[in-house]
Amino acid sequence: MLHCQACGAEVPSDGARFCGNCGQPVSPPQPVEAPALAHKTPSFNENPSFNEDRSLADAKTVRGTPPQAASTSAASQPGDNANDFSFQEFQPAKEQEAPGQQPARQEEAKTAYGGGEHFGAPVEAERPQAAAPSTPAAGYAAPPQMPPRAPMAPGGSYAPPASMPGAAYPPAAPAPVQPSIPAPQATPYQPGGYPPPTTPYQPGAFQQQQSVPLQPGYPPLPPAGTPPAFPGAYPAGAYPPPQQKKSWLSTTAGKVTIGLLIVVLLLGGIGVYAVYQLTRPKPIINVTSSYKVGSVPAGSTSTSLHVTGQQFSNSSDITFLLDGNPIAGQPPVLSDKDGKVSSDLKIDTGWSIGQHTLTAKDAGGYTTKDGIPIHVVSEGQAHTPGPKGSPSDDQSFKLEVLLIGQDSESGKPFTSKATLIVTGRPDPAGGSICTQYADGQPHTATDTSASGANTRETIASQCDGNYKSGKVDYTEKLLQDSLEITEQGRTFKCALDNANTALHLTGDFDGPSTAKGTFDNGSQSYTCDIPGTNKLLTHATGSWTGLKVA
Repeated sequence: MLHCQACGAEVPSDGARFCGNCGQPVSPPQPVEAPALAHKTPSFNENPSFNEDRSLADAKTVRGTPPQAASTSAASQPGDNANDFSFQEFQPAKEQEAPGQQPARQEEAKTAYGGGEHFGAPVEAERPQAAAPSTPAAGYAAPPQMPPRAPMAPGGSYAPPASMPGAAYPPAAPAPVQPSIPAPQATPYQPGGYPPPTTPYQPGAFQQQQSVPLQPGYPPLPPAGTPPAFPGAYPAGAYPPPQQKKSWLSTTAGKVTIGLLIVVLLLGGIGVYAVYQLTRPKPIINVTSSYKVGSVPAGSTSTSLHVTGQQFSNSSDITFLLDGNPIAGQPPVLSDKDGKVSSDLKIDTGWSIGQHTLTAKDAGGYTTKDGIPIHVVSEGQAHTPGPKGSPSDDQSFKLEVLLIGQDSESGKPFTSKATLIVTGRPDPAGGSICTQYADGQPHTATDTSASGANTRETIASQCDGNYKSGKVDYTEKLLQDSLEITEQGRTFKCALDNANTALHLTGDFDGPSTAKGTFDNGSQSYTCDIPGTNKLLTHATGSWTGLKVA
């Protein structure tokens, strides 16, 4: 019985060329007899068409087959071609054959094995070799004794041993040619011991029929490029890895479902938030006023702004804010059951002149999003009433004035009337004041005194006056004045020496239509031709009262 030098397994047949376990070449058996055999069975190495240069994958797998079975198979299939046969090694003859029987023996072998040209090579006598010692070299254990392995059947399993009586098996079908697989180099045989294998034993390189305990999970995969255990069993290369069972969450359906759930949750949250926001109070206010600066509601001290609002918290205290600050001095305002509010905000001296923003807030903290711009003006501007209800600055009216005073030069009382004409102008100029004849042109007036004297006076004067915020300030300058007095048939004349102030009147309205103040006529000097008097001086001062008539 032979053992493989590479893996130590028993070789099924003494004539086998390759190990059935690892596939390494097996050294031929060494003859014991000294004389050489008369003839020699053709070997693969002696065939020129089968040499060491051919790869292991290109060679046919050789199994030991009983010669009787091979002969029977060859006889039953004489027409098989060269691709359908398998080289079968056979046991060499133990007895010496006659020289005349060798050709017939070779012809029978060629017919039985279908070898053809493989048996046509010249026969060389085997060279005797020394038998290997039975004791292994130091450091190497003796190969284990294993039962003989039966030859491989066509189905991939080993056939029963040839020693069984009545067993006849046809030769194994040739395996299909696979891509070239370089055969590992075997360590040269050294008598006296078993050399260590050059290539480590790889149990997974060739399939073996052995009992493998069941393990949970998948077996480990061979590396990519690992040659198959039996060429032709499946395509060359690593077989595809088994499909691992994916988690449902990693599948497309799982991802789509998760995405839909996220979208639904987001939409639900947005919907809840939207409903919450829609149900929250969103107060708004509106401001109206009788006075405007352009299109902006306006007001002045002592005037009010009318404010209406809605969507406040029901029955809640409302606080009005001027530029974000609560307005002091305002009466409490309460919204109704529907969240509506209406109130008049009175502007007082605490409101600074200029433009502001008005907002409102309820007790729940809900504030108007958009404020309302307003404009605070001085009294009398923007058509607002002046102090104490006096006419506005842009209002036109007439004021009848009665001057009562005394002439300081003569000591006589002085009384006079005037009609002041106020013409309103756009803010902030205020109204202008003038009299009917103070236009710089000469105007003549006649009168009769109580003593019966007739007077005729020609005057040219110029006015300059202003009305603003209920204040009256008027000045009239005398440019020309000549006087003629006729009494008892005699006429006397007087003429103004120099242009001077004829009237300066100031005062205030003390009500919507009444006013009062003081006046000063200034000093006037005239040259006269009256007997005994050539100079006439006048200077009247006093107070005045006025009444708005239109």
